[in-house]
Amino acid sequence: MKKLILLIIGIGLVVLFVSYSKKDTPESLESTTVGQSTEDIEVKEVTNDEPIDKESVLDNYYLGGLDAGFVSMVLAKYSPTLTEEEKRTIEQDFYGAPNDMPASRYFVIADEVICDRVPNSDSIVDCTVMYPKNETKFMMSSEDSARLFVILDDVISVRIERAVHIQQINCSVDDYVVQTSPGDHIEGFDCDFTFRE
Repeated sequence: MKKLILLIIGIGLVVLFVSYSKKDTPESLESTTVGQSTEDIEVKEVTNDEPIDKESVLDNYYLGGLDAGFVSMVLAKYSPTLTEEEKRTIEQDFYGAPNDMPASRYFVIADEVICDRVPNSDSIVDCTVMYPKNETKFMMSSEDSARLFVILDDVISVRIERAVHIQQINCSVDDYVVQTSPGDHIEGFDCDFTFRE
């Protein structure tokens, strides 16, 4: 009788174990996962088809040598912050004329330069310059404008059809380096700026 009772209890335990273990089988887990994944999910497609605002594209450029010397001299000429003595010294440095001032380093900074071709003309250019903390637009002479336009057109290496707009112009003039460098390899003039397309 004891054996029969133990046998019945053993069979019951086996049945209970088998039925319990079926709950955690891969099939049951997979069906649960599949059931959850069939819920409605909103999928957003991300594309890069947004148009680029060309007005916000800025490229950085560096200028050295005599071209940087001319840009430095022209920006210094119209600057409201430099003294007449400083302007004259930078001009003498550019033209290679000796000066009796102590060797120094000068910084010429402008917020923006805009050069526009005059309508119905291939050669006449008008350039204006603005300086930090000054809302006045200074008009350059036609000679300065024309040469500046050619220099910028050359360094930017694109065909500028109508106008050029550069910003954050920083030029430095190392008076000693300029005065002591050979005439065929002028050094000491450096400019960097950003070009707005």
